[in-house]
Formats: sequence, structure tokens, C-alpha cells
Amino acid sequence: MTVQNIAIVGLGRVGDKFLNKLFEKKDLGMNILCVSEPSDTPGRRRAEELCLAIVDNETLIDFGDQVDVIFDLSGDPTTRRHLREMLKASGNTHTAIAPESVAHCVWSLLTDEPLPGNHRTGY
Repeated sequence: MTVQNIAIVGLGRVGDKFLNKLFEKKDLGMNILCVSEPSDTPGRRRAEELCLAIVDNETLIDFGDQVDVIFDLSGDPTTRRHLREMLKASGNTHTAIAPESVAHCVWSLLTDEPLPGNHRTGY
């Protein structure tokens, strides 16, 4: 099975639920490599409990092509733009940034539960 290394940016209401569901389904070939959340949120505390690497966005980019997909669940268009700019500047053409709309698609494949939040900000 091919393993996809995942990074999650934003562990608020949406990111927290997404983190927990991905972690439950880690046997499906999705490895959470790291997360990025600057605030003290329940999602960040959960990531700490799971012993996940908690990094800032710049350090996340330093992982290079070790990260296959970044799920940007921050709801902040500036964060997404900054992530894209940093990936480009680093020469990383491997890592994809998945916005909330893609996260919602993945979520619907993992569970029938509704994903909280409604801040789809596009790509």
C-alpha cells in the first residue's frame, strides 16, 4: 500500500475533527507527518497527545517532498497564499495543498458524520 504523508494546517473546529478521523483511519495509508497550529486549541492538544510533530508553516515547508498533501483547514486565504508562495520558493513541485473543499470530499469518504465549519475559501 502506498502511504501518503499528510500535514494539517489549522486545528480549530474543522482541523480537530479532521485530525481525529484521519488518525483513526491511519491504516488506510494516510500518515499524519506533522500539524501546524499556533494557538492553544483542543486540536493542538490532541496532536500533542498523539505525539505528532507540531511545527510552524515555515518548518512544514522545510519537510520538502516528504509531505505529499497539506490539508489547509485554517480558513484563512492569506495562510493558503503564503503556503503556496513558500512551496514555490522552495522549489517543491511535489507537495499538493488541499483546500477545505477537498478535505470535505475526503471526509465524506471516511465517515457519514458532518464536518463542522463552513469556511470554504477555495484554492
